[in-house]
Amino acid sequence: MSDIKFDIYESPGDGEKKKYHVRTTNRQTIASNDLIRKAVQHSGVSRPAWMGVVEELIDSLSEHLSEGKRIHIDGLGYFSINIGSSESENPKAMTRRTIRITGINFQPEKSFLKGIRNKATFVRERYKSHTADLSPIEIDGLLTEYFKDHRSITCTQFQQTCGMTRTTAYRRLAVLVQGEHPSLQREGYKNSTVYIPTKGHYGRSYADERW
Repeated sequence: MSDIKFDIYESPGDGEKKKYHVRTTNRQTIASNDLIRKAVQHSGVSRPAWMGVVEELIDSLSEHLSEGKRIHIDGLGYFSINIGSSESENPKAMTRRTIRITGINFQPEKSFLKGIRNKATFVRERYKSHTADLSPIEIDGLLTEYFKDHRSITCTQFQQTCGMTRTTAYRRLAVLVQGEHPSLQREGYKNSTVYIPTKGHYGRSYADERW
């Protein structure tokens, strides 16, 4: 059983005192094939039979929800639709043509939710999943420490070292490899790309032909 990873974030607001909240940082997705594979192992029912049940359940849910019905699956919970329409000062302007389904509600059974809570354990995320507000000087300091023990860095390692999201890490790396005096140079291609210090940066001397 895996832990639920979480991190602490500063809550937005204009108050004098900072407030914080927690969010999960888990990114793993369990696909329906994984669920079916496990069900086959524990029940002895064939894979095609399980796939047929899942497909029929999806079709049934879709049909009844499209009719505006609320669906209850015993032991799991309740499904219902959300509807919406553009606001108008004239109620007569809000007709069947302006209304749309905006989402699906799920209300879990108390027993289902209780079972999840009883199994769940939490652990603080080792690497920040949100971007740290670091200055270029702070990033240089972190990279200098990193390159004391490493010869190259990947985007993922840069992200973890500096506490950034992957998108921000890509943007910062792009800055470091550009300009008249780049501090990093890119080697490799696509998934095998690494970054190494240029001469005179992060412990690499100007005399080093190879790093």
